[in-house]
Amino acid sequence: MPSFQPDLNVERAYLMDPECAQLLPHVCAILVDKSSLISDDSIFQKLQDWFKSLAKTVQVDKLLEENQCIVGILERVLNMEYKDNNLYAFTMRLTGILAASEEGFDYLQRKNIVEDYFGAFTLTSLIWENINVKMAWIDGLLDMIQHKIALHFLQTIGGMQVIINLQKDSSMFVACAANNLMAHAFITSAKIDGEPGMANITDLSDNACLLLSHLVQSLSSGCPSITSQAMKTLAGIFKGCTDVLAEIVWWDIMNSINSLLDQNPVRNVVNLEEMLLNAIRIPVFQNTNCNLWVTVKKALKNMHMTRSISLAAEILKLGNCPQDVNLQAMSVFLYPFHYVLKMSATHCKHPGMENNPLYQPVDAEYVMAMKSSCIPVLGLCLRQVRELCEMNSIKVEIPHQPVLNSIVTLLQFCIGQAASELSSGLSFSKKMIGCLRVQKAALDAIQALSHWTMNKESLEQTYNVLFAYLENSGSDVTIIKKTLQALLKWLRVSSEPEHNESWEHSIHFLNTLWPLIVKRLCSPNWEHRDTMLEFAAELVDTLQDRESFKQAIRASGIPQLVLDLLKDPESYVRSSAVSCLGRLVTIDNLHLRLEDTMSTETLKREILVPNFLNILSEDTDAFPRRAAMKVFVEWQKLGYIQTFHEPEKLLFRILHVAKEDCDWEVKVNALELANIFVDKTFETRVANRCPYTVGLPTNTSISGISEMVKQCDQVGLFPCLLDALCDCDRMVALKACEILLSLKSKLDGEDTCSSNSELNGIEWLEGNLRNWRLQSQHGALTIDTQDKTWARDILNKIDLVSIESSLSMGSSYSDQTPQSLLQDIQTALWGGDEQDADCY
Repeated sequence: MPSFQPDLNVERAYLMDPECAQLLPHVCAILVDKSSLISDDSIFQKLQDWFKSLAKTVQVDKLLEENQCIVGILERVLNMEYKDNNLYAFTMRLTGILAASEEGFDYLQRKNIVEDYFGAFTLTSLIWENINVKMAWIDGLLDMIQHKIALHFLQTIGGMQVIINLQKDSSMFVACAANNLMAHAFITSAKIDGEPGMANITDLSDNACLLLSHLVQSLSSGCPSITSQAMKTLAGIFKGCTDVLAEIVWWDIMNSINSLLDQNPVRNVVNLEEMLLNAIRIPVFQNTNCNLWVTVKKALKNMHMTRSISLAAEILKLGNCPQDVNLQAMSVFLYPFHYVLKMSATHCKHPGMENNPLYQPVDAEYVMAMKSSCIPVLGLCLRQVRELCEMNSIKVEIPHQPVLNSIVTLLQFCIGQAASELSSGLSFSKKMIGCLRVQKAALDAIQALSHWTMNKESLEQTYNVLFAYLENSGSDVTIIKKTLQALLKWLRVSSEPEHNESWEHSIHFLNTLWPLIVKRLCSPNWEHRDTMLEFAAELVDTLQDRESFKQAIRASGIPQLVLDLLKDPESYVRSSAVSCLGRLVTIDNLHLRLEDTMSTETLKREILVPNFLNILSEDTDAFPRRAAMKVFVEWQKLGYIQTFHEPEKLLFRILHVAKEDCDWEVKVNALELANIFVDKTFETRVANRCPYTVGLPTNTSISGISEMVKQCDQVGLFPCLLDALCDCDRMVALKACEILLSLKSKLDGEDTCSSNSELNGIEWLEGNLRNWRLQSQHGALTIDTQDKTWARDILNKIDLVSIESSLSMGSSYSDQTPQSLLQDIQTALWGGDEQDADCY
């Protein structure tokens, strides 16, 4: 057995980092000696990840030769009298990783390591009863079976029969993993060991034939779990095999699949739709005369309705299926929508819906009559119709108006507004009333339907049902949010230039909606107030270019209500009110009182700015302060702040307040405000240059530097940035560093002579900031702005590049290396106390 004394002769370990090669022997010894202290399995997972990446970049036999401790730990774990399950599973997986190459397999097998881990030694021992060990056996073979030697080894140890047995394991995880291994082993075996130019099943290797025969038998077993596992394995085979292999497999299983679908009722077809979908994606089956399509059509008709609809929707998305299959899939998919219309009192023939030949699933009526199955089917259809709406094109067009009618009717059923004269309709209505699951899916679907061609009828029925949901006092907050999202989408689409006629209906609807929004803004439920504020803000963002919308919102009374909500007791509401007012200022001449109208500039200067500054400095919750800061940032981008009286004083106040904030997001947004100020200041300087100097060197003149430094100093820019660079929040410091680097390049221009070989770090800056504050009368950093080079001198003394590099890496960067991982394991376990390693 190899010695576990550390091999310090690391010069020979050229296939691994010298530091790792020196640490690895220690770690291997600790893992064995202290295995009982390891309570964090992620240690093993991260070691596996490292070895897997290492094995892809080096020659494994040389890696093992140069690092005998790896072989040592594999052998020592095998020889332990009392085996630790987790450690044994780790070394088994590691063996599979290292044996994935032929040279690695040969090296380990010469010492019988591969056979001991994956053969009779393990399979006949008590440790085989452990689920983790079984999973490790499967994972190890998944890595290992990449070459002919591994396949022959699998046959030698009777591995195929073991895989078959594991499919029946009581653990779902083991059985599922065995399916994946069987599919992988079949494809690899057929690829490596099959006859050249194989055309039928006799050309397959013995291993592949054994597995395929087992799958066919499983399909005919009559046992649901066995049949389901076989379907899952076949789905994996069809997903990864070649055209030729797919044909061979299909011909062998076709009769068994059809026999399952001919049962009445159909049973044991779990995973069948996944298998069929993987098969029909294979190019060889695109021929319309292929008998696979006969099976697909039989599946659409005979499977349980939920599976039929799922298969139908996926077929429609593919776009490469025969037309008759597409038509049948569309009919199956539309059946639940047809059923909803049939249940309503207003049921009549809907053009497009009844023109399709109606291939309904055999159990459709029964499924829709049961609440436990009806609701999942409706949810599935609504989710799928949303996805189909968002696709550019499908071969069979969905009948737009009937589907919209059906979804609107379904939403009406859910709030008791759809009448029905049928006894089945009354029963259906009882199942739907108050069903949040259906309401959410229907509202998501109706939002997607806005992509379809609009007309007066579709707009009116959509707006009416959405209005009913907003008006309904019993509507859940989540439902209200989804209703508003759908409404916003329809309003956005109707406002586009090509929909001018639709926009007239939309603006008329908005005028009827304002009183309802006002009512919700005054609701005692803070979530209702918050949701309506968010909607109002998004509404302004979406429709602000429409003059008729501006006129409507001016007369709505909403702006004054939003202003009042700045004093709401709930911080989320105050935050949303700030954001909403930040958007509302894009609309001029707002009515904030009964008769008063004020310009946007007056509104911002006299009302909003004082309120926002008060929130920024006084609000005890972070959300309103963040919102206020974001509004200031947006105003700076749009140039609003520059139009105020004495904008420098306002910026100074904002930056001074924000840099003292305890919330890092407030500080980062304040730095973004500073960054925009810097960019605009220097853009103005460049724009004001003499046009005849364009193209000439852009070295900044001393007078230019002095003027820019003066402007920056007026807003307190440098104290703000330097304080932020020393901030304990990494994101704040990083943002400040990036701005300072940009500012330095702007001040230096193309002058590279100002570089300083003696650069200082954060500690130097922190010390100087303390000294400058002590010398300042008011406790703030004061600098002689008459000195034209002070800014350049300060920036040139700080090693900003190194600081940025360090901050960009993050605090965890140094821990995310193999060397650090090994050090953490050594540190955590060497002391003998039970603890978890701090392994990234």
